[in-house]
Amino acid sequence: MLRGYLFLGVIGLFMLTGDIIQRTLLLLLIWLFPGQRDRILTRWMYILRRTGFFIFRRVGGARFEGIPEIPCQPGVLILMNHQSLLDIPVLFLSVTDGYPLFVAREHYAHWIPAVSHNIRLYGHPRVDPVRFSPRQLDALRDLAAAAPRPVAIFPEGTRTKTGDIGRFRTAGLKAILAARQWAVYLVVGDGMWQSAHLGDFVRGVRNIRARFTMTGPFEFPGPDADEEHTEAFIKAMRARMVEQLQQLRDDTGTRQ
Repeated sequence: MLRGYLFLGVIGLFMLTGDIIQRTLLLLLIWLFPGQRDRILTRWMYILRRTGFFIFRRVGGARFEGIPEIPCQPGVLILMNHQSLLDIPVLFLSVTDGYPLFVAREHYAHWIPAVSHNIRLYGHPRVDPVRFSPRQLDALRDLAAAAPRPVAIFPEGTRTKTGDIGRFRTAGLKAILAARQWAVYLVVGDGMWQSAHLGDFVRGVRNIRARFTMTGPFEFPGPDADEEHTEAFIKAMRARMVEQLQQLRDDTGTRQ
């Protein structure tokens, strides 16, 4: 428990410090060197994800196995299951030479140190599932069509209590798929669902053994696909992710 409190204190200090740096020094650098904006943001994201994982591993004692490597290229779409707050930093760590644009919930863009400002600064697409509208879908489709780097989405939209893969909420995913041709990567993780929230890390961060697997790319034709093709593709991707999760659990002989 003591280690958990130490971890929570260190990660909290990291987030507060990161928030201050983002709002001051980082914005100043972007203002002074507007032509280097992308390079500055990429470097800052590298620092954030590396430092965050150092804290999780060295201070908290968590273990991570099989983090995938996905190219930072336009036309790459990442589908990932959702078990914990850890999913997002793992997603960013997976894009080895850059960072993805991920679909975030609107409320994450407010009042969370470092995270909220980061979402706005990097231009991650946001959706509000409570007030979901055609305008949001149009904005999501337009952003996906023009994105110069990978786009990522958690198609379940929320976590399940057992870590199993829930049903897909397909409206946003369909809008993204319709935007352009895609190379689709499936990333599945396990071992995190019992530490779904920040407070859970106090009790169990040192017990986290997160494992990941990736398959793909799977080609999707984008605007040329009709509704039937899109539905079948989404169904096949979910079935493949369910298989990947089961394989992870079979390999360890446990259900974490």
